[in-house]
Amino acid sequence: EEAGHPYPELMLLRGFDNHYQGFHVRNLVNQWNATYDTPHFVLSSFEDFMDHMLATYGPESFPEYSGDFGAAWARSRAQTPHTTERIRRSHRNGRAAEALLALAAEVDGDPLPLADLDFLYNRMLTSDEHTGAGGWPGYFTPEEMDRNNRIHLEYATDAADTADRLLVDGVDRLVQQLPASGDTVVAVNPLGRERDGWCRIQLPPELYGSTFRVVRTDSGTEIPFQRIGSDSSILFRGDAIPPFGYRTYLLEPGTPTASPPGMLAATATTLENDHYLLTVDPSDGSLSSLFHKTTGRQLIDLSAPYDFNELAKNTKQQYDAGQIPVAVSPAGATVTIETDGDLM
Repeated sequence: EEAGHPYPELMLLRGFDNHYQGFHVRNLVNQWNATYDTPHFVLSSFEDFMDHMLATYGPESFPEYSGDFGAAWARSRAQTPHTTERIRRSHRNGRAAEALLALAAEVDGDPLPLADLDFLYNRMLTSDEHTGAGGWPGYFTPEEMDRNNRIHLEYATDAADTADRLLVDGVDRLVQQLPASGDTVVAVNPLGRERDGWCRIQLPPELYGSTFRVVRTDSGTEIPFQRIGSDSSILFRGDAIPPFGYRTYLLEPGTPTASPPGMLAATATTLENDHYLLTVDPSDGSLSSLFHKTTGRQLIDLSAPYDFNELAKNTKQQYDAGQIPVAVSPAGATVTIETDGDLM
């Protein structure tokens, strides 16, 4: 009241990332309410409290704020994008690998690699359990935080490498049981739902250098594909691949005639399809334009103090002091858009 709070309701947040389990808080609330008439405590979620306030006083009574938070755990989490990427990849590929290996075990009768799966989940859960030690001033030295980050990166790398290997093993075990002839490639779907997706496979150099068409074996439909010369691979779109299933494609000798729908045009600094025209700043990789062709709208605020997708940084201490993030431009970098064909 002395601070000018205009409502009789007040929300007290009780939470912590290592919060204990049990009924301690509930018991304290019950004891308080049984002893005192005021204030009266109600256990609720944040959403329940805000629903009550909006219903009682109306949404116009509360200002709305949006934006980003500063990197409060700057030394431990904001500096570990590689760890995050590898853990996310290990979760995605690890689940797919486990499903494929389970299917393969039913088909070929060989056992599951339980030790490898246990190791994968151990590394993933160890990293997931906590994102790192505290990065607040005075908790740990910079050297201790760097060591902590290296350990978490090792966990994430172990998990990602194991998931990738198990995924390849699962696919290899399954495709060995499939009836196929000639130069056939297989697109496998480890999900429990039908899906569409890009299929990319590296071919032997002699096959890649030959002239062939990609034909869906079940329908005989020719599929447009793209060659990627950097690793002798091809890319095509797999459609309606059944859940926990596969679809086969024959690389049939002959001149390809299928063409993809729509348009795709690329230069060193622009990328355009039927709907968007994107322009890249070659000096730092930020986007200088993202134009929606259908509506004629520019989707980037060109008057903003930062470029779209530009790297900017500040620490928690700088954020607390009211300092805005500072753009960090790469030294001597050149960004170029490359395309290998009509699909991508």
